[in-house]
Amino acid sequence: MGQDAVDVLIVGAGASGAAVAYSLADMGLKILCL
Repeated sequence: MGQDAVDVLIVGAGASGAAVAYSLADMGLKILCL
């Protein structure tokens, strides 16, 4: 099983977590949202 590198881990995919994930992904960062 391989490992995928991410730049940001967001714990909580509610309204705030989703908004932050969207903004950071738009900036080109790799996001993992749990």
